[in-house]
Amino acid sequence: MNKIPVGKIIEFSRRTDRGRSTLIRNLNTPKKKKSDNEASTGGDYWISCISALKNTFRTNDNNILKEKIEFLSKKKVITQHHKTVNRNKRNIEILQKYIDVDFSKWMPNTEFTILSKPKNISIISINGVLVEIKPSHVFTWFESGKPCIGAIWFLAKTDEFNINELSVFTETLYRYLKMNYSKEFEINTDLCVAVNTSNKTELSYSEFKQNKLPSYLSNILKEIRKIA
Repeated sequence: MNKIPVGKIIEFSRRTDRGRSTLIRNLNTPKKKKSDNEASTGGDYWISCISALKNTFRTNDNNILKEKIEFLSKKKVITQHHKTVNRNKRNIEILQKYIDVDFSKWMPNTEFTILSKPKNISIISINGVLVEIKPSHVFTWFESGKPCIGAIWFLAKTDEFNINELSVFTETLYRYLKMNYSKEFEINTDLCVAVNTSNKTELSYSEFKQNKLPSYLSNILKEIRKIA
């Protein structure tokens, strides 16, 4: 089968048998290229809040969140389109939760470098399934003379993610780092974190291992392979 984004793995797990077959079939169907007009009017429902959170992490400046809230609030007043108003409202609600959050808790205690994320390393094979992994940031630093690496993934979903679903993002994030960077860097599992922004929960890979959570990812991939 073709690649499957991590979000679609979660979607697969929530569907009925018939719905799962439909999802896999759709993933294997070549996508029609969008027209310039469709491309310009489309977009991720949560792009406003996720991009602001990513920029706040990059700069460690929470004023970015306040500015984005102000921008979306003005936009909400101008537009009359119900779906747009609701989308802006929900993005604002998430941003407001993080205004007073100290983003440095997800960062090394020293200077670090944020890496680019080449598309050609975003797809890795896990249990025979090609999984597309797109973290928010991957960053490196030196600790006790050793090159280290970590990553963060800001997530949002209308009906949120439960802890098992969040663990799928955490585990795939760790596997992404291991596959692409473990020969050059030591992975800091405390700073390999998936953040569920909808309800302010988070799960690092170290917590995933310490709590001995079952690999929900492996179980879903087994089911995907049966259909694919």
